[in-house]
Amino acid sequence: MLKISRILAAGIMFALCLAAFLGGDAAERLARPLLFWQFTPSLVEFLFSGALSLSLGFAAVVMFTLLFGRIYCAALCPLGILQDGLLFFAQLFRKKKRSTYYPPSRIARYVAALFTAISAIAGSFTLLTLLDPYSMFGRIVTHLVRPVFVAGNNLVVALLEHFDIYGMHLKTVVRVSPLVLVPPVIALLLLTVAVILRGRWYCNTFCPVGTLLGLISRFSLVNIRLLPAACTSCKRCERICRAGCINIAEKELDASRCVACFDCVEVCPTQAISYTRRQPDRAGAMTPAKEGVSLPRRELVFGSLSLIALSASLPLRAIAKPLLSKSSRLPITPPGSQSLERFTDLCIGCHQCVSVCPSQVIQPAHGGYGLRGVMQPEMNFDVGFCNYECHLCSQTCPTNAIAPLQLPDKQLTQIGTVNLLKDRCIVHTRHENCGACAEVCPTHAVYTQERDYVHYPETNRDLCIGCGACQYVCPVRPKAIIIDANAVHAVAKEPFYDQEPVVAPQENAAPQQKSDEFPF
Repeated sequence: MLKISRILAAGIMFALCLAAFLGGDAAERLARPLLFWQFTPSLVEFLFSGALSLSLGFAAVVMFTLLFGRIYCAALCPLGILQDGLLFFAQLFRKKKRSTYYPPSRIARYVAALFTAISAIAGSFTLLTLLDPYSMFGRIVTHLVRPVFVAGNNLVVALLEHFDIYGMHLKTVVRVSPLVLVPPVIALLLLTVAVILRGRWYCNTFCPVGTLLGLISRFSLVNIRLLPAACTSCKRCERICRAGCINIAEKELDASRCVACFDCVEVCPTQAISYTRRQPDRAGAMTPAKEGVSLPRRELVFGSLSLIALSASLPLRAIAKPLLSKSSRLPITPPGSQSLERFTDLCIGCHQCVSVCPSQVIQPAHGGYGLRGVMQPEMNFDVGFCNYECHLCSQTCPTNAIAPLQLPDKQLTQIGTVNLLKDRCIVHTRHENCGACAEVCPTHAVYTQERDYVHYPETNRDLCIGCGACQYVCPVRPKAIIIDANAVHAVAKEPFYDQEPVVAPQENAAPQQKSDEFPF
């Protein structure tokens, strides 16, 4: 019954996570309640923004771990569930079941978690982005699973339209640079190899969430226990353990590595392994079971040194941030991120915003954030533009790096300002009509003025929200009109549609005669 319940909960959670990353209306409806149970997004939001909308989720996970063991790893972590699926298919082709026990890699385990925490506190989310299970799962689904889903959807649409059935619509694949595909491909390959050879080895060696919950699960009130007196050394549990934490030769079970899959409980013929609570001693106090709960002395020393290192990294944050940031042109962050500083502090690079963006303007950055954030997204107006009627990214961000915005507020959020380079513009250099930028501007921040039967584009930065539509459609290479990023987002003036636009004052600009004609 325990195993069936765990599989059912894991299946529901995995389906919800897939739906959230595959985009569409389901993503917006599922994102907020689903992400409450994801440990890293909740913890990051709590530590770096102080918002309480999702930050209680990590506290709930910690509480459940103290009570019931690593239930999160078994039924709530989408990457863990993905590994269980890979392991299931791997076992179908394995002729003979062998021992799965392997000694714990304590050094790699704690060093990886420590350096991830120190780098995050110091101002760089690079290690967290690469090792966090939710971020890794998001990139795998967005860039590897979603294209397959879109291809299947479009094939079904084509077949239905052949029979004059139009209940579905075509979807588009997120267009990204081939370099963006390298990390998720490598991650999926390494996970597959690790699962085939050692099951949940990643979860107990490099996953920072698994390491932390493993330490907490040592003291769980209810956990999987091994009773040496009842064990007959049949090794059924050792062969089936996906965490490799059961050593029948020594009749020990490492509770810190157990992911609460309940496989061993199901196969044990003598009930030597059971899911029970810790037994009280004679004085009535709760005592941990012998197996894997007593902390070795070196782990206590390592834990003390880790606390000292984490405390020392706090004052380094102000020093490290400028050194880790890139000094070139600022990347443009999505509406709702409020500022470049806040966005890089909260974004974990899961690419959920990349997945749900209908115009595909949100793209993984290529070093735009320096070492502060690898694979954090930015607005790339050479690929698309920010849809004036869309705010999906702000409704689905797991860490509140893109804060929720209502559509009217989003339509006045100024993420950047327009910059017209007249020495590149064919209208100003060749005196030929174009007008593409003015036609697509939703706020009339770009408009035209007629002089000698030629419509010259002009700009008003006060009205610009930085949507990038003008830059996207500009036919000139390099672009004659670009968006300059706002390091801190501002509020644009409300657009007007019933009067002539006002030319924004420009330094060293010659006075120009306005036309009575308004092109809109």
